[in-house]
Amino acid sequence: MNELNKKLAEWVGFWQRSDDGWVFPDGKGTGWGKFPLPNFTKSLDACCEWLVPKLEDKVTLRIEFTLPHPAIKVSCYIRYSYDSMKYTGEGDTLALALCRTIEVLIDASSNEKKR
Repeated sequence: MNELNKKLAEWVGFWQRSDDGWVFPDGKGTGWGKFPLPNFTKSLDACCEWLVPKLEDKVTLRIEFTLPHPAIKVSCYIRYSYDSMKYTGEGDTLALALCRTIEVLIDASSNEKKR
């Protein structure tokens, strides 16, 4: 999950300092001391504070709880055109499912830019 957490942080605008601390998009971390990344994959609060605002109004989130196994599935629908793309991620927690969904969206955007 460390790689996923780092990928999400860089997507939202965090950047790593030479001393392994992180500078936050709001400027926190530019002074002395190490500032660790929020743990997006384990904290829905961190996701809502940093990741969800980056999605803006381009995405509709739908959360599905599947039973009897307590897996959580989050689906995102992109509203760029009439042919909306669907990106889905799953996890044991809502935060992890949301992070995996956003990762799929990041990867798809990266592939689109390469074309």
